[in-house]
Amino acid sequence: MGVKPSELSPDWGAQRVKGLSVWKTIINALKPKNKTDDIKQKGVETSLIEKFLYPKYGPGQLWETVAKEIENMGGKIHFNKKNRKNKN
Repeated sequence: MGVKPSELSPDWGAQRVKGLSVWKTIINALKPKNKTDDIKQKGVETSLIEKFLYPKYGPGQLWETVAKEIENMGGKIHFNKKNRKNKN
């Protein structure tokens, strides 16, 4: 689905290329690419990142996995609870 480029705000575009320069782009293009499945991309400008890790079923999948791990470790998660103010 996505969003048409004409509908993107200039602020969004500026954020995506923040810190990027023509020089950095050229250097990145000339660097040998890592042929392994290594996903470490420290020190790479955000706009030049080549791989993105995203849960297959969306970001909610991450929190479902976290909830399962908490329960597997004996924790309990309370859903749909209202915050109670301390009366101390």
